Amino acid sequence: STLDRSSAASDVYKRQYYSYARGALITAIQSIKDSKGMANYPRVWAPSFICDTVFFLLDHYHIEYSCYPITEDLLPDWEHLEHCNFSSSDIFVLVYFFGFPMGISKAKAFCEKKNLALIEDCAHSIIKSVQPGGIGTHGEAAVFGLRKIIPIPNGGFLYMKNMQNSQPPTISNASGIYRHPTKMALQWLIEKLGLRPPGIRYKVNKSVLNTFEDNYDFFNFQESMSAWGKKIWTVTNIDYVLQTRKRNYEIYMDELGHLEQIRIPKTLKSMHKEATPWVFFFFFDDAEWLINTLRNKGIFAGDFPNLHPSIFANSEFYQDNVMYQKSVTLPVHQDLSEKSISMIANRVKKLLLDYSGRQSTKQHMDQRS
Repeated sequence: STLDRSSAASDVYKRQYYSYARGALITAIQSIKDSKGMANYPRVWAPSFICDTVFFLLDHYHIEYSCYPITEDLLPDWEHLEHCNFSSSDIFVLVYFFGFPMGISKAKAFCEKKNLALIEDCAHSIIKSVQPGGIGTHGEAAVFGLRKIIPIPNGGFLYMKNMQNSQPPTISNASGIYRHPTKMALQWLIEKLGLRPPGIRYKVNKSVLNTFEDNYDFFNFQESMSAWGKKIWTVTNIDYVLQTRKRNYEIYMDELGHLEQIRIPKTLKSMHKEATPWVFFFFFDDAEWLINTLRNKGIFAGDFPNLHPSIFANSEFYQDNVMYQKSVTLPVHQDLSEKSISMIANRVKKLLLDYSGRQSTKQHMDQRS
């Protein structure tokens, strides 16, 4: 329709592209600061159960921040937040975990009551265009991370409705860490052919804090999305990506959703119309064993998130660390066929049932002894 074309054109006009969603986030913060005529950056409130890169970004810009807790259903702990000491014009970051919009209505009402600026963190999401009333339109700004959904070297964008874009100061000229196009092409071919590597050498060790190269968290946040990334993004069939990821996610739900051995957050159980499954996420008591067993079989299971050093193994963030220890992710990539996803789901189910049987046998023998 004419309205759809008009809103899509307006959406594209308002987008600002970056190599990473972090560039979009710091620009959103800078724009909110400048639009309100603030001398200093406002305090940023973000969930402690997110990847460390958000807090590294705020550290590098000397922006004060506070961590707020979330529930096991990945929603802000609103009862706890009611007792927090907010200042007028603080920024509240609402995360749509794993591409599932969540907590929108409560977040909007809460931010209006506390006079907070709302930023929607849609880094795990991908949409063809920002639609009126859709994700990305509920706060002052929204950040999207394209590289987590489609195979591009880098890419993300910022969307703001009614605010002038203010570029933050450049604090580093280093380049970010990008995927190599050749490696991406090989991975795509392997997945398309339904092949499985003999095993994944990198194993997950949840008792050790992950470390990365220096420019993992400190680089030129004003970098734009590369020409190669923009070209792939332009020609990608987004409808196909969305449909296939949702299909793959629903296969996991059909096979694993009823198992008592795992816990799937309620917010991830129903498919929102704007949901873009990034991974299939659940909690399992012996997550490290399950992840590494799958990796030994060439299945790209993983965990989430890379907790910030101030949060990892810190008793003050006990709940976040328990959730991390139990976190498991399974791939839903659009190049994985229905057959491949079914194979992974059945293998996971068998491992979980076998594990439960061994635990029951051990408990029975312990009671006898």
